[in-house]
Amino acid sequence: MRKILFLILIFTVRFSQAQEVDVERFWTANTSTIHSAVKIKSFYQIDSLAKDSTSSVNVSVAPDVLFAYQQDAFRVKSGVNVVLQANWKSKMSFISNYRVGYSNQATTIYESVLQPKAFFANPLKKDQSIYHDIRGRFAYTPNKYLQFQTGIDHLFIGEGDRSLFLGNQGVPNPFAQLNVKLWKFEYHFIQQFWREGIYKRYAPKGNTSHYLSFKANKKWSFGFFETVVYDMKDTLYNRGLELEYLNPVVFFRPQEYNLGSSDNVLLGLDFSYQIKKSMLYGQVIVDDFFLKEMRARNRWWANKFGAQLGFKTWIDKGENHFFVRSELNLVRPFTYSQVNRNAVYGNSGLTAAHPLGSNFVEFYQEVAFQRKDWKVQLWVQAYLKGLDSIKGVGASFGGDIYQSYNFRPEEYNFTIGRGITTHVLQIGTQVSKSILNQNLQLFVEPRLRIVNSEGAVRNQFYLTVGFQRKLGSDRRNY
Repeated sequence: MRKILFLILIFTVRFSQAQEVDVERFWTANTSTIHSAVKIKSFYQIDSLAKDSTSSVNVSVAPDVLFAYQQDAFRVKSGVNVVLQANWKSKMSFISNYRVGYSNQATTIYESVLQPKAFFANPLKKDQSIYHDIRGRFAYTPNKYLQFQTGIDHLFIGEGDRSLFLGNQGVPNPFAQLNVKLWKFEYHFIQQFWREGIYKRYAPKGNTSHYLSFKANKKWSFGFFETVVYDMKDTLYNRGLELEYLNPVVFFRPQEYNLGSSDNVLLGLDFSYQIKKSMLYGQVIVDDFFLKEMRARNRWWANKFGAQLGFKTWIDKGENHFFVRSELNLVRPFTYSQVNRNAVYGNSGLTAAHPLGSNFVEFYQEVAFQRKDWKVQLWVQAYLKGLDSIKGVGASFGGDIYQSYNFRPEEYNFTIGRGITTHVLQIGTQVSKSILNQNLQLFVEPRLRIVNSEGAVRNQFYLTVGFQRKLGSDRRNY
């Protein structure tokens, strides 16, 4: 009883909305100590909950009501989300967001306008479900050098709107993360728990990642990324959590060879160059690479890699704020794929990195204007992608990462766009107004999608309206 009374006395419970911070502005602080490539896009930075020695609890409730017109069909996603924030004397912090509601939108494709992407879903009729979108993080910060986090959430690595390392367009997943800060270095060790639905049963898979960033000065930043995906239950025995990969100071490829496994290892490098509120950034991801085949220029299927190059800037003129981003992404066929579905670099049937998966080249342009409570965003996406034949019927050309690369028709001549060559142009905009202390937004969002697939052209129009909590809401810009 004493402990309960003590907790009641030291915690202040407020049913209100705490002001949220724009995650995309975090890097503009432009100091030599800020490493901005690892982002928490479901929430603002959890460090901000424990800046002083006081203890507090904040609870807020907000509705999520969205309606969409999509290809002669009306879609609905409605529910409520409850946000809980707490911190304990600058050492421990907790933040969670639980969304629950009804949706009549399919849950397994990226083109869905109101796709729930929830951790749990109770299916009703066709394409209808009660979704439970659970996201939360607990952080323990014993000192200025170390931090431990665990919970269920996305993790985004990169400075772009998309990421070739880890993106936030998929389903949130359980994770554990160790962060170490020392001098100009910041190290992240991440263990994620993914799953795939096979024969109406969930098959677990593990993903372990290292990310080491070096902030040379206020302008230059460099990062090294390494990740491995493995089947927790293979054909021979239940592996469970692979202890060999939990060593935070080893490289995964030698460990994979030592285990004699067919796990999926990827390596990546990124950089950013910042001047005031402008940044040039890029990423390179390598799945497999053979220099001899590259020099021969024969387009060998197993040279699997991707690259990103982008530029973004903020322009502030009094109460008027402008944001501009230009980004180019390309990923070779078969990148992220594997023989075994449970070693594919994806989670719950969706890619873990760029939403287009592989076998594509994409240009993305975004312009945003904000004044007080009003915001207008305009974005354009143009891409070329090679789609595979119908699953289980034809050959794989490396466009679907969940198709085994053993189904390829030959060894060479794999270029981006090979397969069912598809060109897509999307133009979208969102006009929104913030209410309730900037945390809830009313919006209208029209979008036009023009698809040219092997000469067959079709136009698709989408219109989405509603009101929702700003931070952590899905962007429909792909």
